Amino acid sequence: MRNRGIEAAQAELIAFLDADDEWLPSFIETILRLRALYPDAGLYGTAYEEHFPGSIAQRIYNKCEGQRLLSSYFGDIIKLGFVVFNSSSFAAPRDILKGVGGYPIGAKWNEDGTLFGKIAIRHLVAYSPEVCSIYHKYAEKNSNGISEYLESPFLQYLSTFPRDELLKLGYLEELMEYSALCRFAAISRNIFSGHGARARSELQFIKSPRYTRKKYKMQILSYIPPQLMSIIRNNAKNLSYIRRKIICDL
Repeated sequence: MRNRGIEAAQAELIAFLDADDEWLPSFIETILRLRALYPDAGLYGTAYEEHFPGSIAQRIYNKCEGQRLLSSYFGDIIKLGFVVFNSSSFAAPRDILKGVGGYPIGAKWNEDGTLFGKIAIRHLVAYSPEVCSIYHKYAEKNSNGISEYLESPFLQYLSTFPRDELLKLGYLEELMEYSALCRFAAISRNIFSGHGARARSELQFIKSPRYTRKKYKMQILSYIPPQLMSIIRNNAKNLSYIRRKIICDL
């Protein structure tokens, strides 16, 4: 559906706003300012807030360096520990979106992250630490109810690149670290969907010593019986909400 919107769009710059998310009044102004400052960038985005039930909010931003071209989109995600943009906090030139093939076709999760990665491999990324978007975290628009085994759509896309072309990238090490995070995300979802044995076999492909501790945790979780994991999954939102509520009330 979004790819159809890209094809039909007439404007040079395209942004998306999910029905249950919000743009703050400064969003368009900030995006246009980034566009004017960094006309060669292929992706423009701002900081955002995640809103949870009970008026709990978490600000997702990195303000210490101000608005800028990211030195490495993939490196910033690894360093900061969170996704830089969300589906309603970015804009991209129409030609860039069409040039990378738009959103991944057939993907059932992480469509936005995959699109950002597809652009960031080949183009500069501009960022503003000003919070201009609100992402409502628990809207019914995620893959939590999917029980089938999920592959990482970004890793599937990356596998289409010739090895020689990847070796020429100046940020290959950061890209590989980011790829490990994508694999972890898929493994985690598959474990919570009851695919512990298969997910556990995927852990062998993660070699980075940075994630040794995380790898051990995933191995332990993968042995939880599917029936018990189903109970944990069904109550995960409530447990996360309670944890955040306690932290905010302290």
